[in-house]
Amino acid sequence: MEILVGSLRNALSDNDNEVRLFAAKATGQLCKALGQANSEKYFRFVKDILESKTSTSIERSGAA
Repeated sequence: MEILVGSLRNALSDNDNEVRLFAAKATGQLCKALGQANSEKYFRFVKDILESKTSTSIERSGAA
């Protein structure tokens, strides 16, 4: 899960809108398959980005 979360973090922060879109779709499908208990690290990461005042608009867009 660590490798996947790290890769998804990078993809969700990419400058290209299409990369972020496909990363978000892939993340949704992955979390759906793994279940909420196994996806908590990822959800914590997303929450941290959305609540951070230092996150860029690109990072927030990808996390959303």
